[in-house]
Amino acid sequence: MENLHIVYISDANYEMPTCISILSLKKNCSKKAKFNIHIMSENLSESGKEKILSLRDFRFEIDIVKVDQDKYKYLADTCLSRGIHVTQAALHKFDIPNVFINLDKILY
Repeated sequence: MENLHIVYISDANYEMPTCISILSLKKNCSKKAKFNIHIMSENLSESGKEKILSLRDFRFEIDIVKVDQDKYKYLADTCLSRGIHVTQAALHKFDIPNVFINLDKILY
């Protein structure tokens, strides 16, 4: 069985879309694959964590990776002051190679 790693970046504002995306993946993916879903987050609610983790099953492992919510605050604020809308959460994508150093391949 193929083992695929997928990373999501989510926060309290994107809990529902993250769940919907995972449900869509479960419904439409190959039955011959196992998925390791990694959720990078700085502030999921407890109920959001429970909802996301309730989607686990024998083919879908899901873990939540807590990230530093202040790491990109300055950069996000600087972008915003220049009229560029970007959230702190979105900037965590730059850390994917540093967080998952043991993986050769991961889908974002």
